[in-house]
Amino acid sequence: MDIKTFFEQSCGKWFCQCTSQHLGHSQSEWQRTDTWITLLPTDDSAVLQLCQQFSLDPALAVCGLSARWEGTIGTDTSKKTGTTVLVSVANAKDPHQGTLLRQSTPGDIATTACYMIEQTETLVVMSEQDGLELEERLWFASPKLRLRNSILKRPNTFNTTSFFSEIRVGDA
Repeated sequence: MDIKTFFEQSCGKWFCQCTSQHLGHSQSEWQRTDTWITLLPTDDSAVLQLCQQFSLDPALAVCGLSARWEGTIGTDTSKKTGTTVLVSVANAKDPHQGTLLRQSTPGDIATTACYMIEQTETLVVMSEQDGLELEERLWFASPKLRLRNSILKRPNTFNTTSFFSEIRVGDA
């Protein structure tokens, strides 16, 4: 599997549930969201804009992905919303590895991450920003069930781990 195939399999509407545990503090948090994921062609304006923002030749982009989500966190009933655009740039020597460009709102945060797709067809994404390290693993248990776990490592403090189950409730 390559990154474009993984993105294509991710398209559709998903119902997501997440539980996070703040290690070192007996504190858990949960969230429920609906997420809409669509594949973006490399000539899409969002892909071109993100490539430009990172001074990257758009011809190097393999594909893009747009995710829009809305949901609630914990007992807070106010609806939270956000969007993320991802652009994949494959490694020239190994199409199972590369870089992800990411633009997220709220907060208008632009970051990069390294990715690799393991032989088990698990997508592993690793990023670092301002001393924080994030490792995420995403895989399909079935065409309608995607699982994800992450570990957020903070310097000189406790880490946070999260587990997501994502159920496809609609096709792209």
